[in-house]
Amino acid sequence: MLESVVATLLNRVLGAYVENFDPKQLNIGIWNGDVSLKNLRLKRESLEKLDLPIDVKFGHLGELTLQIPWSNLKSKPVKVTIEEVYLFCSPILPTVYDPEAERQRELRIKKQKLENLELITKTRLEKESLSKGEEIKSEAFTDSLVTKIIDNLQVTIKNIHIRYEDDHAFTDSPYAVGFTMSELSAVSADESWIASFISGLSTYARKLLNLKSLSAAEKFTK
Repeated sequence: MLESVVATLLNRVLGAYVENFDPKQLNIGIWNGDVSLKNLRLKRESLEKLDLPIDVKFGHLGELTLQIPWSNLKSKPVKVTIEEVYLFCSPILPTVYDPEAERQRELRIKKQKLENLELITKTRLEKESLSKGEEIKSEAFTDSLVTKIIDNLQVTIKNIHIRYEDDHAFTDSPYAVGFTMSELSAVSADESWIASFISGLSTYARKLLNLKSLSAAEKFTK
């Protein structure tokens, strides 16, 4: 049951951001507790939910690894590692209304909603196969465990490169800005902000953010 919940959640999240995502590959890996997806392309609309004036021209993830300790979820964290991240961005410019572009955007939104509905329906059917008492116990246990997994989730992103180019959009001269980071990670922390596994109930989760080797460079073209 829990495997199905995790698969549904990850399918929904990754499907919203990754263009060449294969749900079958993810489902197989989840049962083994070790998922490895390579050469993923980010969708151009992946940052739209953040309402940023940024257009993602190209986005690439070299490898996404997910480690799930099924036998020790109450004492060990789920680890997500993303390596070789590259983003090529530019400012969003006001454009003339394009009916075809708007139609394509609406189709993408409808497709995503249909995929989410299919995942929700699948989970609902699995729940209906249980008796009422079993369903209540299963939901209470699953909700508690999922909360603990999220509270202790460890995310590590390695080798990040972000390039932002402005070609006469807001300046007289074109320019490019690049940012690189060797590592960005977030781990759970206790009340003293020491990295640790949170086993008890807490009103909110504390995440310790670590950033290594941040650098930036810019280039102007006259």
